[in-house]
Amino acid sequence: MARQILSRTQRVPFYEVNTFQEWHVSTMLNAMLAVADDQLDQLNAGDEVMHAKALGWVITQYHFDIQRFPKSKETVTLSSWADSYNQFFSYRDYQMTDAMGQELVHINSSWVMMSFKTRKMVRVDPEIVKNVIADPIRSVKKFPRIPKKDYTGAQQKPYRVRYFDIDANQHVNNVHYFDWMIDTLDLAFIKKYVIDTIDIRYEREVKYGETPVSSVIVEPDESDKSVTTYHQIKTADRVNTECEIHWHLR
Repeated sequence: MARQILSRTQRVPFYEVNTFQEWHVSTMLNAMLAVADDQLDQLNAGDEVMHAKALGWVITQYHFDIQRFPKSKETVTLSSWADSYNQFFSYRDYQMTDAMGQELVHINSSWVMMSFKTRKMVRVDPEIVKNVIADPIRSVKKFPRIPKKDYTGAQQKPYRVRYFDIDANQHVNNVHYFDWMIDTLDLAFIKKYVIDTIDIRYEREVKYGETPVSSVIVEPDESDKSVTTYHQIKTADRVNTECEIHWHLR
């Protein structure tokens, strides 16, 4: 089946960058998600159609490959397309290229449909998924495995969930987890290293009024030029999210 790709060209907003003039992970992802959202609306598979059926799209996993972060006011092209789906999961890709067409970021993702009534995953709705224009598959796509870690004694920070963190699905918007995870690291670390890959798995939603705790473990690689961080977001005794981020020297 031919891919239906939607692309949008824009400048990186100056108010969404860090001290190195790089687009923040969370706001960069928001911009890419907006392209996908527009495509879903065009294909009659967006929020209006989903919410009428008491359903919502919910992310389960992302894999990021980052060649470099775009800079403030740089012109980039953001693209998204549905890749495939099975009876429970829908797979979608995102891409960012620079003005010369060079790929800066590529993201693979896995989504499910959640029932607003039960707050649980349901089988894909055939009337909706047929509109997405993707290949039906029987298999479940594998993402890189995130190692289990013991976060006892790890560096931690609590975060109170604000009204502004909640999205249309009535839980914390998935991009906020990146802010919570990266903010747990020391500023000296962030100034020394830059991200090249991210793997994140979402396990349980975080709701308004809860106070999740973000924990991080920093493990230097064999080379002194790179490091891996492992992140966990947990509410009480429930793990919400686990993530592995690989960094290299700036």
